[in-house]
Amino acid sequence: MINSMKKCFLTLMSTLMVVFGFAQGSAEMGGFVPSSATTNNISASVGQTFYQLAPANAPISLVTEGLQQATFVESNDTLLLYASEMGNYSAGNNEVESTTIEGYDELIHRQVYELTCPDDYEYTMEVSGVLTHNVTLDEPTVNPNDGKVQLTLDRENPFAYPVGETTTATWTASVAGQQKSCDVAVIINNFNCASVSPAIDYEGHEYPVVGLGNFCWMAKNLRAELYSDGTAIPNVMTLPSELFPGINIVEDLGHLYTWDAATNYNTAQGQGACPDGWHIPTEEEMNYVMTQYEPTSLMTEDYWVPTGGTDDYGFSVLPGGYYNAVTGKYERTLINSYFWTVKEAGLVAISCMFGEACSTMVMGPELKENGFSVRCVLNY
Repeated sequence: MINSMKKCFLTLMSTLMVVFGFAQGSAEMGGFVPSSATTNNISASVGQTFYQLAPANAPISLVTEGLQQATFVESNDTLLLYASEMGNYSAGNNEVESTTIEGYDELIHRQVYELTCPDDYEYTMEVSGVLTHNVTLDEPTVNPNDGKVQLTLDRENPFAYPVGETTTATWTASVAGQQKSCDVAVIINNFNCASVSPAIDYEGHEYPVVGLGNFCWMAKNLRAELYSDGTAIPNVMTLPSELFPGINIVEDLGHLYTWDAATNYNTAQGQGACPDGWHIPTEEEMNYVMTQYEPTSLMTEDYWVPTGGTDDYGFSVLPGGYYNAVTGKYERTLINSYFWTVKEAGLVAISCMFGEACSTMVMGPELKENGFSVRCVLNY
């Protein structure tokens, strides 16, 4: 008799739930942004507890309670949540209790994955000539790590990032049709050349250091007359002082050197006339300066004809011109500045020219016997 009455009561309750439109919605607890559901024109969000007035013709057990409590819960059995969204959930299997209008509890089993995003990645490079840096980014962590959550990174080459720029790398985690993303700022800083001590040649002359990209350069032209072993540099040339009134010729403009004297006949080592720990620039290093910087940003404001530059980076190129071995004269003073690279090509060598109305930097072959300025680059 008792079982029969209980069966009738549950049948009646099921009918009432259909008639009055009460049904469990789908939802999630603990900070998850849920969908909403409506019952008897009362809207409720997932995880929200609400009270519904019992209908007039409800069984006596509901009428005496007056207001009926119900809670919407998420019906999915797998959840992917950020660590900040976990709320009352714990990573792994959860038993979630749902109180229904029938007056008894229902337990829902739910597998919850906790996603923790990695920190932004910032790295200051060591002295290096590379223009990109290979980095290994930390992956997001997933708890429990049972291999079901798939992680992907939105880069074809995920380890190459441009130096001096900030790049956003996005990790995407996927499981059971759900996705969440982690945006990581990847910052590769240039080496800080300001931390490098001034270059000092064998004679004790000091040269300030300036950074261009990830290269550290002398900020003044070389004026050494001795190699680092103390032997004399041959064919050292000094510009005539009358061509540059108001300038300390040797201190500000340095000396001019033939290519053989500048490199000391050693293109493999590259030190040449530079102090220990420094070298004559390679063609690639000089080409980087040419392609990455406006000429006027590297030139001094004064002494150039017809107009000077802004010297934004402290590279301070002056228009020293060059010595023409064919004519035996100093030429293009106040108009151009020429610098040797270590690159050799038969009877000529590669140089870089600044100036020509402050519009271009040009690289090309020159007679080795010509006299050009030298700027040294820190070894890496």
